[in-house]
Amino acid sequence: MQPIGLPNPHRHLIMDLVELLARHTPCFFLPGERVDPYAVPTSFDQLLSMVRRVTCADSGRILRDGAITHEDVGSLLGDPAVELVRLQLSATARLGDRTVHIDDVPIYASVKQIRGDHEALELTYVTLFPYNGPYFGGIGAHDGDIEHITVRLNGDGELTGVWYNSHRSVDGMWVAASDVELDRESGRLTSYVAASGHGHYPQAGRWWRHFGLGNDICRRDVKWCPKTVIWIDSHAVSVPCRGPVCELARGGERAVRVSPVDPARVDASGTRRHLADKKLRYWGQAAGLAHQPWFRETAESPRSRRWWMRVCTFFHLLDT
Repeated sequence: MQPIGLPNPHRHLIMDLVELLARHTPCFFLPGERVDPYAVPTSFDQLLSMVRRVTCADSGRILRDGAITHEDVGSLLGDPAVELVRLQLSATARLGDRTVHIDDVPIYASVKQIRGDHEALELTYVTLFPYNGPYFGGIGAHDGDIEHITVRLNGDGELTGVWYNSHRSVDGMWVAASDVELDRESGRLTSYVAASGHGHYPQAGRWWRHFGLGNDICRRDVKWCPKTVIWIDSHAVSVPCRGPVCELARGGERAVRVSPVDPARVDASGTRRHLADKKLRYWGQAAGLAHQPWFRETAESPRSRRWWMRVCTFFHLLDT
């Protein structure tokens, strides 16, 4: 893997992206089974073993029945006769695979070089869950749940801020490095995964949404420190910085150096790059990674969502 060169001559010209991805891999806190029986993370490998059918996303034409392998997926995506692909999950997939130690479940990553007045990188870490549980009246439930957390670094590889993403970014927020919680045991930066929807938040507690009818609950019941990060693209893309959040690239005295006790292992082999193929349209009912612009096409939102936008649904929806 070739390291990336950053243009500012006053800082390090070469950054080892593998080392940066390993060092900034988060540690997650999840609600327990009694609070959310679906708060069991999964991997794409586990997911494929729980597929009941593969269809064309638009026509519904059946391409495969039953579980498939990565090789099967690669073959389908490489077939010019195949339209956009949907992976339909079996009902048994919703509870996840509890036989796997939670730390052995990997997360997925992409790297973006931010173009602007100040040198910066965004490391995006993707978490996967088989099922997004319901909120009030069963609303919001769907198979497949893709969420993410993005770490912003300055040119010296120091943490300047974290974007905690929730629900198509409409509840997302930026947190400055000095306010990001670090796990005492592992030394990793932390994220709290909400019950049902599995969005990311900087702290435990109740996060009010939808006039109090669809609140997110974050707890410290289960700790998940992934041992492996799969870098899907194995290269960095360049995107422009947007709005006042570019100030997070400055860092300065506010920047923090994260030094975990046991960094994650980074798989940069590229053997999973087909997971970000444009033809892979749906993972259950969630849009595939290639159809999530935040994954590799754009910088994160220029501003946090205010609490009143989360609570007052009308304004919340206007600001998506």
